[in-house]
Amino acid sequence: DVYGPSLPYLVPIKDPKVTPSPAGAMVPLVHNNVKLMSYGYLKPNDYAALRGPLASSMVKQMLCMTEWGDLDYLLIDMPPGTGDVHMTVAQSVSVHACVMITTPQQLSLVDVEKGIRVFDKLNIPTVAVVENMSYFMCGKCDTKHTIFHRGPVEQMLKQFGVTNLIRLPMDPDFSRTSFPSVSRGADESGETYPFVTAHDESNTVWRELKSAAELIAREVSATRFG
Repeated sequence: DVYGPSLPYLVPIKDPKVTPSPAGAMVPLVHNNVKLMSYGYLKPNDYAALRGPLASSMVKQMLCMTEWGDLDYLLIDMPPGTGDVHMTVAQSVSVHACVMITTPQQLSLVDVEKGIRVFDKLNIPTVAVVENMSYFMCGKCDTKHTIFHRGPVEQMLKQFGVTNLIRLPMDPDFSRTSFPSVSRGADESGETYPFVTAHDESNTVWRELKSAAELIAREVSATRFG
């Protein structure tokens, strides 16, 4: 999470301070038992206008100089397209799988196709494509309405042998970053974040996200262990 930085916006921990460990590594922040690291936590309120070598150095620092400890999964949020950050990640750690995020429009699919091609050359399999804002669910008729014209996503997936297409609906709550303390995980200000901790199986997007997470976890296990 270098260029965004998105993580501090999605998980706005109050007064985030990244501290050093006794060994000199960075201690990740923790929210709901999930360890977090972002350029936005290292440089609050700063913008990441970094040239290629500096961006690569920052990525290596967050990847290799953070005291992650034992993890079930390490998720790396990378910017769109292909560039120094993607190559640095691929060369610095063993990446088991990639998930591409897109929207229905053709222009977005162009970036996705380029990304799949690059990761294929790096022997990193794309296990799923997530199509955000895929449809709108009418609250009265339970009908899925396609708002945007769709590009040939199924054709692209077939071309590259990607078997999983996950379509997420449009939901106003999905664009919010915090919610009143009506569920688990509230902080001292009485707010709950991110989205998944503020909702449950009664929410359509929450159910879709849970299903997506389970599917991707199975695919990563298959990639690692066969």
